Amino acid sequence: KPKPKRKPNLFGLKRHHQHQGCSTEPKPKPKPKPTFWMRFSDLWEQFDQVCAVAAVGGNEKRYAGMWKPGDPKSSSGGPMAGHGTFQQNPQYAFALVDKAVVAVQLHVLDKRWKAGKMGGWVDGRTRKWVEARGGGPSDEAGVAHGFVLLKLNGNKPRCTVLKAEKVLGASQTVAPLRTVSGVFRLLPGRYAIVPFQVTTKATFSVEA
Repeated sequence: KPKPKRKPNLFGLKRHHQHQGCSTEPKPKPKPKPTFWMRFSDLWEQFDQVCAVAAVGGNEKRYAGMWKPGDPKSSSGGPMAGHGTFQQNPQYAFALVDKAVVAVQLHVLDKRWKAGKMGGWVDGRTRKWVEARGGGPSDEAGVAHGFVLLKLNGNKPRCTVLKAEKVLGASQTVAPLRTVSGVFRLLPGRYAIVPFQVTTKATFSVEA
């Protein structure tokens, strides 16, 4: 039988053999990662702490709590120095089976941007929103807070007797900031994170 005639190439294009499942289109180049630049003078003026975050896997826990003045286990017991009520602060226990690097962050809801001059209210809606969460017009506007890391003995859920040898570390600063943090290298054992502040009802969250 005579071979079938090929259709004429009217446009002068070269023929390419394309196998099933393959594409002749060029692969798109990966987009560069976005980069944010800031003047050093602006960085110096706007920030007082720098945290380097590495892509290292691990476990994460988050606790939501509240300081309640007068509560024996969730009170605003204040810091260790000069207060005999430190053990009444909220305590969050955790255990390690291997040595690890533990990063702890204490977050406090900052309501100052919602308040007007001299601690007054901006509007009625803002007032209801803040009061529903236990706050007042000047709440947390200037209250310093931080946390302490304690070593627990045995299976106790809380530290009831404060001793110097139980204190392993604390937040890098105690100040009225949105977030305070600390990084610790710990051995296997049981520990407790104790967030503290003085005589103010407020909500907070702890991440470790």
